[in-house]
Amino acid sequence: ATDSIKTAHDYYESLGQASLTTNSMSNRLSSIIQNVKPE
Repeated sequence: ATDSIKTAHDYYESLGQASLTTNSMSNRLSSIIQNVKPE
């Protein structure tokens, strides 16, 4: 039981890391897009 709890914790932790990475990537993309748009 302890192993599966640890595995689930690791899984959710890696999911959290992935969503953080996705958030920063999309933030960077949107700022690039805003810079490209004509004012």
